[in-house]
Amino acid sequence: MKNRFLAGSSGFRYRIRRIIESADLVVEILDARDPFGTKNTEVEKFVRMSHKRLLTVVNKADLVGGVDYPESSKTCVISSKNRKSAAILKDFIKANLPKTPARVAIVGYPNVGKSTIINLLKGRKSASVAPIPGHTRGVQWIRIDEDILLLDSPGIVPSYERDEVSIALKGAIEADQVKDPEHVAHEILEGILHAGPAKIEKAYDIKVSSRDPHEILRLIALRRGRILKGREPDTRSAAKTVIRDRYKGKI
Repeated sequence: MKNRFLAGSSGFRYRIRRIIESADLVVEILDARDPFGTKNTEVEKFVRMSHKRLLTVVNKADLVGGVDYPESSKTCVISSKNRKSAAILKDFIKANLPKTPARVAIVGYPNVGKSTIINLLKGRKSASVAPIPGHTRGVQWIRIDEDILLLDSPGIVPSYERDEVSIALKGAIEADQVKDPEHVAHEILEGILHAGPAKIEKAYDIKVSSRDPHEILRLIALRRGRILKGREPDTRSAAKTVIRDRYKGKI
């Protein structure tokens, strides 16, 4: 797992403290598909210790039927794919600025949409964006307007996150770096199957007749022409496809 800040690494405390201390306001981005799971309580602790104001933005609301997260004056629910969210988010941040102009640090797990949100606010492509965990490699300050200077930073995974499956399900590790992609894909598929197989069938152009995740991976592999020697479906490759599609919001 690379290109992300680890709380257990030697430079984490210094680097994250520098980011928070250099900001007047900290905005934590959560994934609407798992808002409580993508809360970084370690970062939140640093914010409290630095006596900085903390806001919460629940992103990717378009990927869920409803966001199960408590509303408050310090919380905003958006979809960065919706252009109307730009004005909503900018007004939300400006209403909570401790001063103007202000430096605003954007923090959160990898792949929650931090850079996409910055581009939404800026109105043009300012921060590099890709549906790959850890895509942002360094910190960069980006001016939004005369009142807001945003800091885009790499995704931060806390030290208490030790389970690879949990980290992968939160989109915080690249599919190629997952040691057991089939296990992760099984978890993803089982979660989707609770609502029925329609989304899986549409995404992969297959007919799901079994709720067995391994069988579904076999069907995906066959449909994509991922075949190993001996004509066996390459379910490991299919599993990585499922993980990537989960990150992209395709499933």
